[in-house]
Amino acid sequence: YISLIILLSELSMFYFLIYVFTNKLNVITDRKYFFSIIGSLFYTFSPNFIATVIPGHFPQLIVYALLPLLLVLFDKNLHSQKIGFKMFLKYFAVFLLCASAFGNIAFIYTLILTFGILSLLMIIIEKISIIKIIKNFFILILALVLSNIFWIFSYIGSFKQLTNLPIETLDSLDNQVYLSVTKASIPHIFFGKAEWQLYLLNSNYYINIFSLSIFIIISIFFIISIIKKYKNKFVIISFSMAL
Repeated sequence: YISLIILLSELSMFYFLIYVFTNKLNVITDRKYFFSIIGSLFYTFSPNFIATVIPGHFPQLIVYALLPLLLVLFDKNLHSQKIGFKMFLKYFAVFLLCASAFGNIAFIYTLILTFGILSLLMIIIEKISIIKIIKNFFILILALVLSNIFWIFSYIGSFKQLTNLPIETLDSLDNQVYLSVTKASIPHIFFGKAEWQLYLLNSNYYINIFSLSIFIIISIFFIISIIKKYKNKFVIISFSMAL
């Protein structure tokens, strides 16, 4: 099962990179296949992948493996002459494969946020029609909901039961929300403070702020260099999303 996810991840990223080299960067040499293979291997065996395998979060890996394919479908749909039913079926098939991961509602939030930001960047940078973006985004969300409709109603039912919980339980939930937005906030991470699980174990725990600063500076320098070299709208969008 894990081997299939690994293979799926490699094929998905390979397809994404070939699409980018061919349609976005206009690379016509055979070197694009070599770099696509290297990129797919790096993507599959990234620290994120390894950290997810060890605790057994396999459903999350399916979303991770299919994300490059989703990005290609989204871009193709935006640049096609018309948005057809065939594209909806492709979205539907991908989201159906990811259905086991969407039992954790956070993955749905993350996908909606990711493609929402991507849509906004495409409107600003590529000057794509707002109406076309909205249509494409609506089809994406519709496919996401319909492919998971077999469990969504039961989730809504369990959410209604949550409102009937004792006040002590709700206080505990409020505390968890408070911890997640204070101890694991983006400013804390950028200033070198640990995420909230480690923060609770040792409030004096800090990541090496010097190493983190160097990493950020090098990343920004690398991004500016790439953008200056290609001056390509897709490159600017991609690295904006990466940031």
